[in-house]
Amino acid sequence: MFGYQKCILKLPLLADSIVNLRSPILSVSHKRKEPPELTQDRILRQSEALSVLARHPIVRVRFSSDLPKSVLVKFPHSEGETIEAESSLLRNLLHRENVDIKIVENHSTLPVLQIQPLPFDDTSATNSISASKGKQLMLRTNIDDHMMSVKIRQASEFTAKGHEVTITVRLPSKQLRQLANSAAISEREKFAMTKRLYDASTQRFMDAFKDCSSKPAKLVLGNDLKEFTIILSGHR
Repeated sequence: MFGYQKCILKLPLLADSIVNLRSPILSVSHKRKEPPELTQDRILRQSEALSVLARHPIVRVRFSSDLPKSVLVKFPHSEGETIEAESSLLRNLLHRENVDIKIVENHSTLPVLQIQPLPFDDTSATNSISASKGKQLMLRTNIDDHMMSVKIRQASEFTAKGHEVTITVRLPSKQLRQLANSAAISEREKFAMTKRLYDASTQRFMDAFKDCSSKPAKLVLGNDLKEFTIILSGHR
């Protein structure tokens, strides 16, 4: 059973780490290319993990023992230990290092994630690795038409350059809170109204971004009707 150390890691970030909402670097070795179906599964898994990081400022995390030392020294811990870490630091790590992330537990106040080496990554041939950086957009459903057009254009530019684009969309917290606290309607009616709002939002954003890639957009639904993710494949 994994141990647990309650310590919040605070590490200094470089100035350019402000752009830390990008999705992980998806690196594939020229010598050992990951099969397309595994790549898509990994993108979906990483998108779900990024969604968790976006919702929780602090998470619990485990680190695979076969990770490079350059990664492990940034998060001091004992082998097999589960520690607390800031989500912003993990997003920065995923952006800068050739690592993968997956959800271990997502049913508690502090979700548990695992950091591990990228599959099919030939670390002995680091210099020959071609990095295809994913891009992430964080939006809310109450975005205005002008900003929506800006984000659509931005997503199209990313996919045209071969980037995978992960678009995480959240429903406004204030609107959901007002609905949840309303005493004039029943819990069943609250759920039905939230579900209609959620479904309408997913359809609106899928329609808005569907032409940003030559491949069909993928929709990843959240479990709490508060957030969903759209994944756009880059042009190859």
